[in-house]
Amino acid sequence: MQKSTFYSLLIVLLSMPILVSAQEAFSYQAVVRDSLGDVLPNQVIGLRSSIIQNQDFSPAIYIEEHDISTNDYGVVNLKVGEGIVSLGNFENIDWGLKSFLKIEIDIEGGSNYTLTSVSEILSAPKAIYAERAGKIDGTRFGLIVTDFGAVGDGETDDTDAFEAALDSALIYGCKVFVPVGIYKITRTLIIQDGVSLIGEGSGSDPLETPYNGSLIWYYGNDFAIKINGHNTRIEDVVIRDKSDEQAKGGIIIEADGRLVESIHLSEVLISGFVNGTGFKLESKNAGGITYSTFDNVRIRHGNIGIHLVQDNTSFVNSNTWNNCQVSGGAFDYGVYIDGGNNNNFNGLIVEPYTSISGHFYVNKGQVYGSEIRIEGAQQDETVPLIYFDRNTKNSTLTGVYAGGLTIDKGNNFINMRSGRAIHYKNSSFNKFLNATFFMPDDLAIPDWDLDGSYENLTILEPELTEIHNVLKLEIPSGGKLRLEPSPLSRPKIKELSIYDQVNFGFHVKTDAPEMVYAFTNAENGWTRSTFHSGGGDWEFVGMNAAVDRNQQGRFALEIDNNTGSTQNVYITTPTLNFGNQLPTLDEPPLFSSGGQLYGLLIDAFAVADIPNNGFLDLPLSANYFEVNGINKVYRVNHVTANRFPRGSVITLLFNNPGVNIYKSGYLILNANMTTGENSSLTLISNGNGTWREVSRNQ
Repeated sequence: MQKSTFYSLLIVLLSMPILVSAQEAFSYQAVVRDSLGDVLPNQVIGLRSSIIQNQDFSPAIYIEEHDISTNDYGVVNLKVGEGIVSLGNFENIDWGLKSFLKIEIDIEGGSNYTLTSVSEILSAPKAIYAERAGKIDGTRFGLIVTDFGAVGDGETDDTDAFEAALDSALIYGCKVFVPVGIYKITRTLIIQDGVSLIGEGSGSDPLETPYNGSLIWYYGNDFAIKINGHNTRIEDVVIRDKSDEQAKGGIIIEADGRLVESIHLSEVLISGFVNGTGFKLESKNAGGITYSTFDNVRIRHGNIGIHLVQDNTSFVNSNTWNNCQVSGGAFDYGVYIDGGNNNNFNGLIVEPYTSISGHFYVNKGQVYGSEIRIEGAQQDETVPLIYFDRNTKNSTLTGVYAGGLTIDKGNNFINMRSGRAIHYKNSSFNKFLNATFFMPDDLAIPDWDLDGSYENLTILEPELTEIHNVLKLEIPSGGKLRLEPSPLSRPKIKELSIYDQVNFGFHVKTDAPEMVYAFTNAENGWTRSTFHSGGGDWEFVGMNAAVDRNQQGRFALEIDNNTGSTQNVYITTPTLNFGNQLPTLDEPPLFSSGGQLYGLLIDAFAVADIPNNGFLDLPLSANYFEVNGINKVYRVNHVTANRFPRGSVITLLFNNPGVNIYKSGYLILNANMTTGENSSLTLISNGNGTWREVSRNQ
């Protein structure tokens, strides 16, 4: 064994005196370690504490000695102000002056002290000073659980002390401080309006339950902490299940018949609730949980990591998780969403090795996940990492993804690419036919029906875009009119879940308020959008609605003129798409046979020369060709590698007269052709290097 003098110099002190005592004393705690860094449990030591003021090298104004033993975890707890006094009077210390605490220890339990630390005393005794100045407990510096009898040795039941401190804090709406220690709790701690529970940190080792932070060990069978009040906070603590797997969970925010808002959790570790829920938000009986923020909350080992649940009368809305983590083992669900809307997860990490039902599981409700990470290194390929049930919609997940099964039975956007799984993004293309209001006969608008009364209909030049005409309607007083796609032109509704939801609208300009609105037969009956304001400017009048599959969806603009005079209404850019992507005014490409085209079609144009052998070789990127030269033409793109697809139509525009084009097995013409001035020949490809004549101009 090393000599005690050398041995004591290597003691490591891990906490500073910051906690106020209701008596004329304050708490000091430290972890005593040997030269190898191992704690020294159950060892009697000698300790001398001194108070120095103004400068750390000034003589002490107060000195006391303690004979004290470390506990099972090497922690020493003492009250400065309650030792054997050898100099000064603790009660006469002026805590308004800058003060320092000097600690000396004899590891052998004698009085051969060795200096271990000199540290400034910041806030602790100043509460004593404030009390002497006539301040009320809790109104300026908060309360400390050790003032109410909490020991923090991991063995003493500190439940009564915590409850007394929390009840007292409720009177003032103040903070309750939890010094470094291990606090045994056997009943649920209730955090009510305005009360905060503030520790000194989670200790030095994030992968274990440390012994040098502010630890709450829960031995009950419910939740360790229940929050049911506004403006509460939990910060810098560890909550661990010690109930032999009987506990329901770590922390629950419960809104039972009331509103609970503005809750803040920060730097909290919840560990070991393997048959319970780490962190739960539950709203019931017309309750609500909202406007709360959770920063760096880590759930390690549990049945459910984060659980949001509400009944049909309640809500869990507009809450935010920043940089929180779910990891470890024993999980059924990593994150389980069973209700709520507009709940945001930013930088969330969900990476248990496996989960029984899913890492991110949404049964109902709406969430936004931004820059999240989901990984299950040993997840069964038949169990989803990401799951959205049938009735979910409008959720968005983006971030990084290690790969695995993704199931979206609803209508959501999941941008979590991986090498083993992928999801699709809903199209924002416009599915209205004749969105340009093209009217060739000046009598009717193809693909659109006007049902109701109007005095005049006029198609005006485009105004908002270069391609969308403007429909002007003059509506008489008392007139009511509906503009909607004709029955055969209505957008087709398919069985995919994205077709359960529609987004549509029109740009409208009118001077009359509460007259123009979008209208649809949603699943719960006919419903309308908000009105055009009547401000005389272009406004997008539209809506998002559930689709009534029984009637195949009807999407209309209605005008109801109750103004008492004739009104002009201008309409353009009718737009519709299905799913949760917002519609776009951009036109989709022409991509299928039998499609309808409204507006301007531009043909591709190229120049080609007739080679000496007469085998004309044209680029595949055009369909009109200006042809130079006077050589004869026998074949056109007959080589297999350069053939036009079957059905391609090209037109040859000859610059020179006297070019002979010969009828053959490659050019199936009505007859040989000799070009004159401005001659042209139109051909259609058979796809095998041969062409048939469509028309000619000699």
